[in-house]
Amino acid sequence: MWNIYPKNKEMDTNKLIKIVTSNPILEACREIDVNPTDLIKFYNNLDRLLKKDIPYGEIGERFTFLLVLTKGEKEIETELNIFETNVFVEEIKKGLFDKSNVLFVNSNGMVVTKFGDQFLNDYVQAAKLSQEHGKIVLFIQYMELHFFANGKPIYYDPNILQSERIGITTPKTLPAREYRQLILNQYSEMVSKQRCLQYWANKARRLLKSRPEIYFHKPLWWYLNEYVVDGKVDSGASISGTEDRTDIRILTFESREVYIIEIKCLGRTESGTYLSDDWANQGLIQINLYLKGESDSTRGTLVLYDGREKDEDIAWCTKIDCSPKYDNDPMRFYLESESASVKSKKIYGNLKKRLRSG
Repeated sequence: MWNIYPKNKEMDTNKLIKIVTSNPILEACREIDVNPTDLIKFYNNLDRLLKKDIPYGEIGERFTFLLVLTKGEKEIETELNIFETNVFVEEIKKGLFDKSNVLFVNSNGMVVTKFGDQFLNDYVQAAKLSQEHGKIVLFIQYMELHFFANGKPIYYDPNILQSERIGITTPKTLPAREYRQLILNQYSEMVSKQRCLQYWANKARRLLKSRPEIYFHKPLWWYLNEYVVDGKVDSGASISGTEDRTDIRILTFESREVYIIEIKCLGRTESGTYLSDDWANQGLIQINLYLKGESDSTRGTLVLYDGREKDEDIAWCTKIDCSPKYDNDPMRFYLESESASVKSKKIYGNLKKRLRSG
């Protein structure tokens, strides 16, 4: 007889719970008044368009930004439907997004009356516009997707073409208790040497973008939510009903464990701000206040992305009252800015000096 029961019932249950709790459509419907059926249809059509229909090699790297109108609003439809792939692609080639990268569309994919010409440079601006309009916003930059509802980040996909549905177990998935390894994996795959993230404003001068934590926060949240197999990962979750909000929180389904992650960036930003030891110690205080405020917390850790000129240890304040739940080994990642060619020149130059002096 066929065994209709999975070998690992707990794993199967976790996958099912994760799919339900992490579904971006359900998350969006909690934030705004929108018909779930219409939104699911729209999202599936968009998923197919981005994964199968768009010829990226032909249109190059274009920005597209979509704001989905909710029910109850007056719509004046144009003749352009983004799901009519050939027509949409031809419009892109003709310069649809050259002057403005904002399209207002309804759930059927029809482009409706545009509210002014706007050009958004990054997903931070997209989130603001989502909050201003109280709408669902999809910001697409080449093959990267950001999903907002009423300004809240709902979903992030760093590579549309390679993404898998939430809840699918892969060789990369790990239990929540192995959060440190997952953070290390994410740094190696996405952060190191700007593999996927653009956080330098001026790499040669080692200037980070303004408010640099923003550029590390969401990708780490996405990665953990994608690869934590036995839990749900929240962004900006409140601490025991207070106004305090964590950067990232992991909640396991079965054992109800709670892991809290605080992110800080060190270094000089393009706006002139210099973040160093004091900022790191503020992060240390912050994570410990969260752990004390969240009675159900299991463990908390501080993750530091270090863009300072020198790769050196942090002068930690020894007077800070740390919770026994605090992970006493903060995870610090030094952000390299030199390319292999620049490094090789320096190494060769030092070798020549040694040979001459020898």
